[in-house]
Amino acid sequence: MNRFMIIFFRVLFCVLLPFVLLLLSYKITVGLWHWTSTQEKVIDFLYHAQDFEGATALEMFHLNDVRLVMNKADWFFWISLACLMFIVGSNFQDKKELRKMSLYGGIATVCFISLFVFGAIFGFGWLFTRFHLVFFPQGNWLFSYDSFLIHNFSFEFFEKISILIFLLTFLWGSLFIGIALYLKYGIIKNH
Repeated sequence: MNRFMIIFFRVLFCVLLPFVLLLLSYKITVGLWHWTSTQEKVIDFLYHAQDFEGATALEMFHLNDVRLVMNKADWFFWISLACLMFIVGSNFQDKKELRKMSLYGGIATVCFISLFVFGAIFGFGWLFTRFHLVFFPQGNWLFSYDSFLIHNFSFEFFEKISILIFLLTFLWGSLFIGIALYLKYGIIKNH
């Protein structure tokens, strides 16, 4: 493989890995979270379009937007994961390059997600608002405190689940750094 392709694959790996690990952490957290029965109905609506009672028309409009964003994120996850697998497969015989990609990708993930961890710990409201402004710019995400969605998915809920997702992503990134160190000192010993 020529030098340009090696560098291109390495950079692409470092760009995609943090997003794939973030979305993987999201999927794991959603799958393992202890949902209330009402929250479970909303999640079923988001993933399987199963109807439920209790939300206003405006809240349903927002939930449909959430479902669209989740669908796009899912597509991005699977396409990015396929790209990462292709990159790893293309470099499978070159353990030194795999080590470098794992190290750089892990560092990129840890640095990228650290910004979100600190943001979530020290200013989650700002982070939460920016997320909604980016993904729901039409503004249909603001509801009164007594609304169905706020009652079942409070600010504190999003704060807790987000911190968990960010910390899990941080651990995944650290694992990639650990794999790189293992490959360097455990298998190829400076070859």
